[in-house]
Amino acid sequence: MPHALGLFAHRVELGAAWMEFANLLASDSARLDVHHRELAILRVAWVTRSEYEWKQHVRIASDAGITTEQLYAVPEGSEATLWTEPERAVMEAADQILGEYGIRPVTWSVLARHFDGPQLLELTLVVGSYACFAAVTNSVGLAPDPQFEVVDAPALPTGEGP
Repeated sequence: MPHALGLFAHRVELGAAWMEFANLLASDSARLDVHHRELAILRVAWVTRSEYEWKQHVRIASDAGITTEQLYAVPEGSEATLWTEPERAVMEAADQILGEYGIRPVTWSVLARHFDGPQLLELTLVVGSYACFAAVTNSVGLAPDPQFEVVDAPALPTGEGP
């Protein structure tokens, strides 16, 4: 059983609602493609030092086609030179939501050239919801689920968190 389900067992109705919301963002009806969604989640996990999210989503991102080179670029954020324009904007958006609680107009303008309204809404909700979940997992010290496959990715720095 994933460790998050054990956490949600403390408040079943809340856990069920959270899982329904999170599953919608990752479902076949999601408008934001898995590539950009996983890049945003990885950036949130890195910035918030959420070991649970990082280890879960390194695997998911790798399965979704995020390359080893891209995984190693996540710590650099938008400064990494390998990102395309929309990927760089996703990284900037994640950092701005986390640090400023909103996306700057210039970043929004770049995003709007590549994503439609529903995709932009999903991007902001993905970043915000994974930031919320990182706060929970970091606060309760939720251990990552056991890894059954090894994915080459940077390790989160050790320390007291963000």
